[in-house]
Amino acid sequence: MHRMYLIRWRCLLVLVSFAVLVIFLFPVIVAAESPTPKSCDATKEYIDKGASWWPLQHDFQTQTVLIPDGNEQRTLTIEKLSSHPAVFRVKHFLSPEECETLRRLAIEGELQEGYVDSDDGLGVGGTKKRKMGIFDANQDGRLAIFEIIRMMDDYFESHLDEADTLEMLSHMGLVLDDEGTVSIQAFVQSNTAAMRRYVTQLIDVNPSKRQRHSEMAWIRNESARRADAQDGGHRAATLDQIQARVAALTGLPAHLVHGGMEMQVVHYKEPDGDVVGGGHYTAHFDSLAISPTLPCCHITGHVPPCRPCRLATVLYSLSDTDDGGETAFPFAGGDKEPHTAATVEDWRYSSESRQGSYCQKDGPGLRIKPELGQAILWFNHQIQCQEVTEALPCNPLLGELDRSTLHAGCPVQKNTEVETTTTPWNAPGKWIANHWIEASNVPGDDEEHYRQMVRTFVKG
Repeated sequence: MHRMYLIRWRCLLVLVSFAVLVIFLFPVIVAAESPTPKSCDATKEYIDKGASWWPLQHDFQTQTVLIPDGNEQRTLTIEKLSSHPAVFRVKHFLSPEECETLRRLAIEGELQEGYVDSDDGLGVGGTKKRKMGIFDANQDGRLAIFEIIRMMDDYFESHLDEADTLEMLSHMGLVLDDEGTVSIQAFVQSNTAAMRRYVTQLIDVNPSKRQRHSEMAWIRNESARRADAQDGGHRAATLDQIQARVAALTGLPAHLVHGGMEMQVVHYKEPDGDVVGGGHYTAHFDSLAISPTLPCCHITGHVPPCRPCRLATVLYSLSDTDDGGETAFPFAGGDKEPHTAATVEDWRYSSESRQGSYCQKDGPGLRIKPELGQAILWFNHQIQCQEVTEALPCNPLLGELDRSTLHAGCPVQKNTEVETTTTPWNAPGKWIANHWIEASNVPGDDEEHYRQMVRTFVKG
């Protein structure tokens, strides 16, 4: 009798072991047999395939979405402001109280100056020559004006135009030849200390010559929870609510929306006294092109070398502005042919770009005025698609960078006061929050990252 029970228990043990093996190996087998990721337009091909999970259909001007709001739900309207790139706006996405909570979190996290002063980055001797060679596009041993401007942008986060650059060269004792170039050898042997003095003094007196003029702080869930534990606040609950709304808005899987998100609150000040130019951020991308050698920063824990892999941006307006402070998309509504890295670089160093034409009322592209509580959504990358099931026809992976998403924060001119108080989170100017949804281009990376995050949270 005992022997029969023993045999039964052994059989049961074998069955359980087999079931465990199936549970753990099945995802691996499915991943191995999954079709090769294929590029697809994030707002078109999914609609053609009838993907039910993708709520931002391409053929609408306005569309409603049901989002969580505390223990209830409410309906908001999504407006499509541009088809190329696809840019969406949702008014009243955040309440005034939630906007204040994010501003307070930024103050608690200690706002830091967005511009970081540095040395000229050139080094000395042979090192200096090699570094300058990086910016020599045609490798002729000479630097043209646009190549020098690009070098200054890289080393000083500056935003010089041709006139500024010519004046800088005169301080260095350099003169352009008839072709409008200067040799790298002459540049190396010149007074590069004078170059640094000129640029740092210029951007100090005239912040409009900086790529960005702002102060910012990173907002993290774990920091919010620690602060709540100390004073009984509800910061973390607010962040969780916002994240749940983003999930409802984008329809992206949980391992992306909850596993790879980061938030940054930015304060752009008004012009102050004799200082030229209010807070701004010149035309830039939120993400970088896929690299076979650089992993995504959210996968490495932001340990360098790595690159930002920001699939989508949700930009929240945490204040109103009367004048200036628009978010501008210079390429919106223009040529629908894909922009190449070369054409974008040519435009960025053109006089049109350097003069900020995209922020002028009659300038190119799209400009979106800040409005308290609104959310603006766009996708920085195309999406690579892995078909999984009929219910989830696409497991999103990071695709090619969409260069039509080049965008800028226009200079703040005048602010509608949040409140006339001395509290730092109500300081005048433009307040925004950048909420980035991150995704890897490597199959399985995000799922594993999410599992590790959940394990860490459970242990904590």
